[in-house]
Amino acid sequence: MTQALAPRGVTAHLDEDAGSSWLVISLDGTDFPAEGTPKLVVFVYDANEASSFVDQPMEHRGGSWRVTFDNGTSQRDVFYGRRADPATATALCAEFIAEYLSAPSA
Repeated sequence: MTQALAPRGVTAHLDEDAGSSWLVISLDGTDFPAEGTPKLVVFVYDANEASSFVDQPMEHRGGSWRVTFDNGTSQRDVFYGRRADPATATALCAEFIAEYLSAPSA
């Protein structure tokens, strides 16, 4: 995902805890978002294994990309991809993120 976002001018930072991993994207710059600041959280959710990750292969998994808007006090899904070819799904999710960040309301 980081490689898919880079040509779009979007910097994503790896974060992880308790065996799960995800990417965080600052809404107001390229730095790692400070605690409590608005950000996007990006990950693959594998419903079959009830796990979230960005640092494992998607092939042969029941995963789909998700993007969550986190304003520091609450979270809401803004993108929920369908299971598909990993390369296609990653490109679609990266395009959504780039468009979301460039929208006037972002």
